[in-house]
Formats: sequence, C-alpha cells, structure tokens
Amino acid sequence: MIILVFLLILTGFDIYLYNGIRPLFSAQASVFTGLYFLISAASVIGLILYGSTIQQAADPPPFIDQIFAFGMVVILAKALAIAPLLLQDVYRSGQWLLSSLSQFSIDSFPKSSTFFSYWAAGQWSIMFLVLMYGVAIGKYDFQVQHHSLTFENLPQAFDGFKVLQISDAHLGAFKDPAKVDKAIALIQEQKADAIVFTGDMVNNLATEASPFVEKFASLQAPYGKYTILGNHDYAEYVPWPSEKARQQNLQHLIQLEKTMGFQVLMNESASIEKDGESINIVGVENWGIPPFPQYGDLKRAMQDNDPNDFNILLSHDPSHWEQEVWGENIALTLSGHTHGMQFGIKIGNWEWSPVKWKYERWGGLYQKAEQYLYVNRGFGSHGYPGRVGMAPEITVLELKRG
Repeated sequence: MIILVFLLILTGFDIYLYNGIRPLFSAQASVFTGLYFLISAASVIGLILYGSTIQQAADPPPFIDQIFAFGMVVILAKALAIAPLLLQDVYRSGQWLLSSLSQFSIDSFPKSSTFFSYWAAGQWSIMFLVLMYGVAIGKYDFQVQHHSLTFENLPQAFDGFKVLQISDAHLGAFKDPAKVDKAIALIQEQKADAIVFTGDMVNNLATEASPFVEKFASLQAPYGKYTILGNHDYAEYVPWPSEKARQQNLQHLIQLEKTMGFQVLMNESASIEKDGESINIVGVENWGIPPFPQYGDLKRAMQDNDPNDFNILLSHDPSHWEQEVWGENIALTLSGHTHGMQFGIKIGNWEWSPVKWKYERWGGLYQKAEQYLYVNRGFGSHGYPGRVGMAPEITVLELKRG
C-alpha cells in the first residue's frame, strides 16, 4: 500500500513537470515524451529493485546500486525542478482570483510563461549534474578537519593528545573497497594517539563490512581504537526471519569490528593510561529520540569511573547530548548520525545544511559551559548515494590542558 501511494505521488509530480517543460520541445514532442518517460520508468525500476533487495535482507549487487543511484538523482533533481512551476501556478491562481473578484466574473485562467518553463528545465539539468557529481566525485572527497580543545581538568600527561574520529561509514555504500584507500591513507597520516568510530559501520548487514576488514585493521594508534554501535548497526530496518537471525547479524558485525582492531564499547568505559595518569573513553549503545532506539545506558557505562576522572563519551546520536549528557561529568562528547544530510553550502566559516531543521546540533563543534560536543559529518553515505557540499569527514581533535 505504501509503495502504491509513493508511486502515485511520484507519477503526479512527473506529469506535472512534464507538462511544465513540454512547450519548450514542441518541435520534437514525440522524441521528448519518449525520452522523458523512459528515464522516469528507469528511475522507478531502480528504486523498486533496490527496495526489493533490501526487503530480502540482502546486500544489493553493484549494478542495482548503480541503477538506484541514477534513479535517486533523477527523482531528486525533478523534485527540486518543480519549484519554479509551482511558483508560477500560485502567481497565476492569484491573478485569476483577483480578476474574478474585481470584475464579478470569471475570466480565462492566465496563460503560462515560457520563462518559468526554461527556469524549471534549467534547474532540473543543473541539479541533475550537481547530484551526479556528488555520486561520482563528492562521495570520495575525504577531508580532514582539525580542532584544538582546551580543558582545565585534562591530566598533564595528555596535553597534546590527539583523538581521531570517524563516523557513519555505511560500508555497504562502497561497492569497490579501493575507493576508501585515500581515506585510510589520510587517517594514517594524522598519527593520532587514539582512533574512535562513532557508529553505523554498515547500512544493515554485517557482511557489508567484510571486504573492508583488512583496510581498517591496518589503522594504527598507540593508545587504541574504540567503537560503538549506531542505529543502523542493529539492522532493524530490514525484515529478518527471526529475532535470533538479527542478533546473529549483530554479533557477526561486532566480531568483524574486533577483527579490525576496535574495542567495542557497549555501555562501558575503557581507561587509557599514560605516564601514570589516565582518561576514560566511555561508549554507549545507540541513544536517540524515538523512533531511533534507546539502548544507551550512560549511568551503567560510567558506574566504575571516579567522579574526578576526565571522560570522553562516544554516543552516536547528538540528541543524547542535549537529553542526558548535559551536567554529567563528560568533558567531550563525540557523535555522528546526521551526515550533514550529505548536502550543504559552506562559505568561509559559515555553513548551512537543511538538516538543521531537524537537528539543532548537526555538524562541527558545540559548547555549553565546560562541556563540548563534536558532530562528525560522516564517512560514507546513505539514502542519496553521494555528497554535495558536505565532504566525507575525518576529524582530528587535539586535547590541550588549560
């Protein structure tokens, strides 16, 4: 039923855009119509193939991923292209209404302008190219973000300690493992003291991570590698024959992460010792605002920590910081989850993404009193299989003693 409603809405938008730009191609009407609806059909078929594969709890093969990527780009570009046509129709409706009221008679509906047709066609073409760029290039444009944070209670031995964060790998989106080689090299170049991963290693299936085990295992950090689970790691978005099968998938993923060299923190803490002093890496399971799961238990994770300890919290969803972390003995929280919506604009120090309408703290560094939150914009992609203006991120946080 949901699929049928989706297809009906999609068809409505498709016909609306078609009628809006068809006047520009009157000389080649039959050719335009054929190409337009052929592309539309290919887009829908791609989405259906991808969806049916996911519904079988299977990892889509590369050719289905490519068809899905094309379909997603076409549909997103069309959705953005109808804005000029809607603007025109609202204006025309207003003209007609005012004319009718002023003359006490119903005039003919104002004619459409080819200006808006050109605008819609041009916007569709530009957005298609931009979104395809995000799929082919932007998705692999890994960038390193450096930040220095000062804390009064940081143990002296950890002054200058570098924590490298990656998040939201969604490894199922990388059908060619060699595509992450640049990122692996960049991570190694940072010579971080510790590496942390803040959840969503896969889209759903543990097997998505299998081709990448050796690459992530090659990452070295003298004070360890730590990871937590994100909402996708529990694989609750695909059907399973039984709860036991889903749990087996989860345990398989945890084992693969351990083989990569990560210590998997599930509502627990790990102590890092250096020159007789220590800090704690606290890791909780996913905690998000419903419908996202709330498996995280911060009190349990910190139950053995001393009240004077310096604590760094790994929590996948930044909503957790607002809801439970404020006021606790957590100096720094590292999160991900938002992906910066994989779309944004950055000019100098100013950055914008539509994800800000859902998450107040969606990317970068935030502070409240003496507590910091850093939200990593993500390593991989999900949904739209690309990135535009929101580069995949590797974060290096240097801890300084104030």
